[in-house]
Amino acid sequence: MLIAKFSKCPICGCKDTVCRLACADDASIPKGTFTSLEKMFTPIQDMTKLISSSIKGILCHYDVCAKCGHRYCTQAEITSMPVEIRHQSGSVIKTLAK
Repeated sequence: MLIAKFSKCPICGCKDTVCRLACADDASIPKGTFTSLEKMFTPIQDMTKLISSSIKGILCHYDVCAKCGHRYCTQAEITSMPVEIRHQSGSVIKTLAK
């Protein structure tokens, strides 16, 4: 679920980003596909009470303005990510989702 989309740089107002320009002529990326340089996932549910194979969180996409170089959030969405349960030693106990 899309929370917010920022189509231009908050500093200079330019709509071009480094990733959009780099991917514009790439035939392997379908036209209209959203691209970004970085993604950061922040869980928004209690990790100690996991009962499903995924955890709900906010996925923020970041890119860099092609004109002024300012790094900013280009899109934020609520999504879920698959999780693994691991023992403190680091070994996987159970993979909950693919």
